[in-house]
Amino acid sequence: MNFKEEVERSFHEAILGHQLRVRTVDQSEVLLVGKRFALSISHGRDGVEIGYVEVVGDGKYSFLSITRFLGVLRFLPEDRALFGAPGGTVDEQIRASLRVISSGVTNRCSDILEGEKSWLDSLRKKDPAAYKGEALSVPLLAAMSSINW
Repeated sequence: MNFKEEVERSFHEAILGHQLRVRTVDQSEVLLVGKRFALSISHGRDGVEIGYVEVVGDGKYSFLSITRFLGVLRFLPEDRALFGAPGGTVDEQIRASLRVISSGVTNRCSDILEGEKSWLDSLRKKDPAAYKGEALSVPLLAAMSSINW
């Protein structure tokens, strides 16, 4: 499976509607790049994850995993229902997860896709320990550094 193509297909509406650029980090991670932020879509043994990468200064970035936040506070049952009953292959599981995440992000997170940050501030105030920034991986840092902001 070509993960970048799957992400582009799944997030097509959000990419066009919010003029996001798509960048490959590696075979298992893709960025949807907006103005001064990027959404990291990745897959691994724990499934598909979504992260928010904020530009906080010249060459400085903050990464925040938002998979749980979105799944609990933003996505609705109709988004989760899109997971369906995928077959047993890893590719089918990834596609099912992408259906859920793309539906939830596209339909319930226009503020995030537009670069609005008030959701981020309120999230950090609500539970600062749970939502502190994380270190960027070397490939992610290289990809972010190569973007012409």
